[in-house]
Order: sequence, then structure tokens, then C-alpha cells
Amino acid sequence: MNQYTIKWCGYFVLVCTIVGVGLYGGSFKTLGPNDAGLMYNTITKQVTLTKIYTPGRYFLGLGRDFIKFPTGLQTIEWAGGASTGLKCSDGCLMSVSTVDGLSMYLEVSFQFRLDIS
Repeated sequence: MNQYTIKWCGYFVLVCTIVGVGLYGGSFKTLGPNDAGLMYNTITKQVTLTKIYTPGRYFLGLGRDFIKFPTGLQTIEWAGGASTGLKCSDGCLMSVSTVDGLSMYLEVSFQFRLDIS
């Protein structure tokens, strides 16, 4: 082999090494401390429902990612006022009627937490 061939073989090996390290590094995915996740294959659009992943770093491989779900306390609120940023004449309250036809305005709020077990 001549010097020219050896030089280009060296460049080829260097490029393959850089690409390989990048692909290997891109195969790791993380979940934050307040997240749980299901593995999602971005190529086949399939979700793996057999395993729930807890916080940490995982080697999933190429073309895979997490669908993340918060594990902390979540609040759903139906209320008006300055805190929600809604601008309505009645404060965007939930309007309901009783059996007698009387109007009531409700502010509803509830909290839930995802049970990963």
C-alpha cells in the first residue's frame, strides 16, 4: 500500500469512530426525578406497555424515546380570576342549574397523582 491509501484509510476509520460514538451516545435517554415513562419506538410508532420506566438513565437504542408522565401531584382547576388569566364577565365560573331551576356558579378543583404500580 502506498502513503495515499494509508492516509485515506485512517480518515475513514476516524470518521467511522466519530459517527459510532455519536450514535451510541444518542441511544441513551433519561427520565427526570418526577417522571415515569413508557418506551416509544419512533420508527414503527409502537408503545411498549409491558414495562414502566422510573427516573434514571436508560440505554434504549436508536429510534426509541420515552413518553413521559408526571408522577407528582397534578391539579385540574375550573375557576375564573386573575390567577388563570381568563377575562370573562362572570369570571368563567361553571354554570349549573338545580332541579328547581335555580342557577349556581361553581369553582371546581381536584388533584391527582399517577400510580405507577
